[in-house]
Amino acid sequence: MNYASVIKLKTQFNKSFELGNLDDAVKIGDSIIKGYKKSALINTNKYADDLFDIAYANDEAGMFSKAEKLYQESARIVKKINGKDISYSHRINNLAIVYSKSGRYEEALRLFRESYRLRFNLLGDKNTLTVEGLYNLGNAYRDIDDYERAVYY
Repeated sequence: MNYASVIKLKTQFNKSFELGNLDDAVKIGDSIIKGYKKSALINTNKYADDLFDIAYANDEAGMFSKAEKLYQESARIVKKINGKDISYSHRINNLAIVYSKSGRYEEALRLFRESYRLRFNLLGDKNTLTVEGLYNLGNAYRDIDDYERAVYY
């Protein structure tokens, strides 16, 4: 399989996801990953972006364990290539959401904190992504019944 095949699959993936056919999107996502591995393009930002999208489809389909692994791999690649940039922040934020959905609140809190700090340092306190980070952090504290901190954030 070559990269042109991956691009065709990505189009099918996007269409399935947009139509709400999550099972199909997840299956196509698996094929996209196999295609990348055969084309040796697995240490690229494009691969990390596609892993992020596939992780999101798995997350939406309730496949949290698989989504977790894909978000982790996407974050690892982005961090290796770009460092802890805003793209990395998005990945760990979504990974934290998966942890929260899975009842792993302490792990979620750790990543929400890191994501918020990155967003604050990179974008400032008035950026909508930074505000979103505060919102997520507040919700994470609410999830562990720490209402004082939840209200603070």
